[in-house]
Amino acid sequence: MVIRDIVKNASMGFFRRRNSTILVSDYDSITRRSLSELLRGQGYEVLEAMDSGTAVQIADKERPDLVLLGNDTLMLSGRTAVAILRSNAKTRDIPIIVISPNNKLSDVEECLSQGASDYMVKPVDTEHLLVKIRKLLGVKAEQ
Repeated sequence: MVIRDIVKNASMGFFRRRNSTILVSDYDSITRRSLSELLRGQGYEVLEAMDSGTAVQIADKERPDLVLLGNDTLMLSGRTAVAILRSNAKTRDIPIIVISPNNKLSDVEECLSQGASDYMVKPVDTEHLLVKIRKLLGVKAEQ
C-alpha cells in the first residue's frame, strides 16, 4: 500500500476512529437526559441506565468506554456498583466517574477506594466533566 492509497482509504473512512461510548446512569431523569444530550453533542455514543443496578448489567453486556455512575440507592449504591464493576473481568478496566449529590468526604473516599476513577458532586460543572472524560479516555482537548 502506497501513501496515495493510505490517504484515499483514510478519506473514505477506513481508518476513522469510532466514537467512544459512554454509559450514563442516574435515577434523576432530568440529570440523565441533560448529561446524555451534552455528550451526544460532543460526538460520543451514549447508553442510558435508570439506576446503578441496570448500569452494571448494561456495562457487562455493552462494555462502554466510560461510565458516569449516579450514586443512587434505588437498587445499588454507587460504591457497591463500582465494586461489582471492578470485580468483573469484562468491566474492571472501564473508567468510572461517580456523580453524587453528596459531598461528604467519607463517601468520596469510599467510592474512590472501591475503584472509581473520579468523583463529582452535583450540580456538575459540565466543562469540568468534559475535561475529566477526555483525560480518562486519553483524548486531547481540541486546540
